[in-house]
Amino acid sequence: MMKIGYARYSQSFHLDFLKASAKMLGTELRLGILEALLDLGHQVYILSQIPRNHLHILDGSGEIYNYSKFKNIKYSPEEIPNLDLLIIEASTTNIKFGGEAILRIKDILSKYSGMVAFYHHSDKISGFPLGAIYNGEATGFKLPKGVKEPNYKTLFRDVDFKDKEWILWTHADPQNLISRMSGDRFRYDLFDKSFSFLLGYSPIFDTPKRIRQFSKRQYDLVYIGRQKTPYRTRRLIELYGDDKCKRLLYGFWQDPPIEFEYKGFISGHGNMYDLYGDSVASIVTGDSFFLETGLMTTRVIQSIRAGCITFIDKEFLNAEQYVDKEFIINCHEDTHSVIGLSDNKLKDLLILQRHKLCPWTTSLFDVIKRTV
Repeated sequence: MMKIGYARYSQSFHLDFLKASAKMLGTELRLGILEALLDLGHQVYILSQIPRNHLHILDGSGEIYNYSKFKNIKYSPEEIPNLDLLIIEASTTNIKFGGEAILRIKDILSKYSGMVAFYHHSDKISGFPLGAIYNGEATGFKLPKGVKEPNYKTLFRDVDFKDKEWILWTHADPQNLISRMSGDRFRYDLFDKSFSFLLGYSPIFDTPKRIRQFSKRQYDLVYIGRQKTPYRTRRLIELYGDDKCKRLLYGFWQDPPIEFEYKGFISGHGNMYDLYGDSVASIVTGDSFFLETGLMTTRVIQSIRAGCITFIDKEFLNAEQYVDKEFIINCHEDTHSVIGLSDNKLKDLLILQRHKLCPWTTSLFDVIKRTV
């Protein structure tokens, strides 16, 4: 058994799957990882401040989902216990939004020595300022005149870089990610070790939905995700097409593509599993940073576990780790040979897709073994 500390670099540390903000990112990952660490027999300490309306999860209480295991987590938002491993989860590096959470990380790193695993699971702006910790940025983030909060150039001045072993955890290709996070603030080349590990699923929070009859589903394709870069929107339209297929779209969109029936935003991470049920299939794509580094999104887990046949954009590096090659597509027409199959064949394909995914316990056991 290891004593493992878990903190979020910045932003709120949400735990209630239904109340968690989609804008804050990471809740579905965080819950699955914490659950798996407990199942693997580790003692887990949450070192970040948990919002008041999420604290009940540590009592094992919550709606729909079973949080009873979370009673075994120790909550330490001020003290820093003796640890064998510290995990810091990615979130924005913007000091304006990070605030007290970043100062907490600075406090932890000032007092802790040992292995630090930074878990990079999101885009480029959700990185880790290892370069700033090492020697400050050549061009630090400057706050408006009169604002006295520290900037990255001075924030980590009291942190000893050399008494820690810096480890990068990611679902991306590590070397590809390191090369893209090379600026003064990040300096990912300073990590002592880097490991890629698979996205996993949680038996509790990714409970597989009953497979509904495909021929009775109202839509052919569904996409759940907010509007981001023009690149992703273009790729979305290319893969989802503009033919007679019925397309459904959920998320924050100011300009939803006209090819989709737009249903808006549904709050709460845990509710998204109910949004896939009316559609036969879903296609996973992303921004160029995700595709080119192989930083797979949780949509592939959620879609398959929710009961959708799931395709992945061929531009995604390492897509074959999650689905077989027949589901890795480069254009909309590639979906037609699958979504037109009989109910029984589609059900068999979905079962095979579910079997290909791995649980968080398997994925984390592997990366922790390689880390330590």
